Amino acid sequence: MELHEYMESRGITRESITAEQERTRDRIEAYKLAEIRRLKDLTQASVAQSMGVSQKRVSELERGELGSMRLDTLSRYAESLGGKLVASIEFPDRTVTLAR
Repeated sequence: MELHEYMESRGITRESITAEQERTRDRIEAYKLAEIRRLKDLTQASVAQSMGVSQKRVSELERGELGSMRLDTLSRYAESLGGKLVASIEFPDRTVTLAR
């Protein structure tokens, strides 16, 4: 069986591969946030308390499960680690920064 035949038989499409690559990149970036938190000797619970959210929510954020997470939640997370959230939209020919 050729690779493309196997992929077809399993319902694997180029789109599903691209989507999984994006999810993996998101998880890697989220892991970097957890590393910063650990380097600052902070626990998820202490960050959650300073943000006014549950420890579970911080865990979700650090696993890249942003789903319907609000910008203000992300901003509070950044601030709790001493950072600042910057929101921007990337277009093919430019990037527009919305909030700093």
